Amino acid sequence: MIRTIEKEITSDLTERQMDGVTSKSSRFRKSVFEYAATENANANNKLIIEINSFANPFPYQRLTIKSMVFDFLTQTKNEKYIEQYNLQSIEVNVLSKEQTILEKMVSIIRFSFKENTAESISEKIRHFYDLYYLMKNPECIEFVASDSFKKQFDAILQHDREMFDEPLGWQTKSVSDSPLITNFSIVWDQLKEKYQTELSALAYRPIPVENDVAKCFEELIKRIR
Repeated sequence: MIRTIEKEITSDLTERQMDGVTSKSSRFRKSVFEYAATENANANNKLIIEINSFANPFPYQRLTIKSMVFDFLTQTKNEKYIEQYNLQSIEVNVLSKEQTILEKMVSIIRFSFKENTAESISEKIRHFYDLYYLMKNPECIEFVASDSFKKQFDAILQHDREMFDEPLGWQTKSVSDSPLITNFSIVWDQLKEKYQTELSALAYRPIPVENDVAKCFEELIKRIR
């Protein structure tokens, strides 16, 4: 099914095999595609498409996505170019913010049970950044404080226990056994540099102070103990 979806959404693109990036299995596909560039010198005309069927895509919200170019043309009264170059906004189904928090939390907890905890969690370092900003949203704050947060967390945790065998033996361990619960400050000390370097390279503005990100995650931890 995910192969069919990939073919449908990339019909106008050209696939390129890229060692270390391209990865395909029955439930996960990560592929590199090129799109036609208006300038021959543009060597960055590539997209990485990732599709998986691990998670339950519900509940979702129908949201509108607009490009920065769309906003600029609208603000400068140049809407004619939006039509000319087909730059209109689009609507997509987006996983709800509340479900996103739960899935990122469960993912981080699962990875924390690998043998090298810090190295493993560093692969998910962006989750900490995402969680920090999600917890700036009033609806997310209310959800995390509710009685249903822990119940829904446990439900997704059980789903992942049934879905993922790795790391070995993690399905039988309690959340309270996670190094993120027992030794968070020690683990975070090993993650700080990765957080600073990776996120700073991706962001267009200063990233949140790492101490604030750590405190945010510690508050979330209190809700799943």
